[in-house]
Amino acid sequence: MIAYDTMWGSTEKMAHAMLIGVNAAGVEGRLYKLSVSDRSDVIAQVLQAKGLLLGSSTINRDILPTVAPFIEDIKGLRPQAKIGAAFGSYGWSGEAAKTLEDKLQQGGVQIVQPALTLKWVPNLEETQGLLRLWKEVRRGGEGAGLKFLPLKTRGSSRRIIKTKRVSGNFHWPLFVCSIAPSLLGQIHLSLTIRIP
Repeated sequence: MIAYDTMWGSTEKMAHAMLIGVNAAGVEGRLYKLSVSDRSDVIAQVLQAKGLLLGSSTINRDILPTVAPFIEDIKGLRPQAKIGAAFGSYGWSGEAAKTLEDKLQQGGVQIVQPALTLKWVPNLEETQGLLRLWKEVRRGGEGAGLKFLPLKTRGSSRRIIKTKRVSGNFHWPLFVCSIAPSLLGQIHLSLTIRIP
């Protein structure tokens, strides 16, 4: 599961690349933008998930205000048998990802990958690295004895439905769980990226 918030869209690009990497590895992945998701729904998903990738942009040398209550819930609930990692983008100082990592540890989440920070907007090379990040996270979880659910390709709008090759690039339609139920719907995005 990937939960994040973003200020100017760079952390969001990181989150989307990670979701593609998770699903390309054959694992069911879900993506939640915390500023528009119902926090109770996201926490319920955390309790069911095996792993949590949590991201925030840095603002005033800290995490975004929309991420703070979510991470405090994680610290209070201390979910069992969870692996995780933190990520985020920054423009000046970049403390948010490390702060998230510390708070995840305080919440009992086993950190399997050091906090990942990227300055400004991720370039193509950095985006490709994010696609591969999940392999490291998964390896750490499997080393801790966790089993991951395979990606289901039918029956849920919360999953990537299919992958197809288009003009030498991979094109993934993304169905993103990031709208509160009161807003009636989902955001439908697609991302095209070349993978070596």
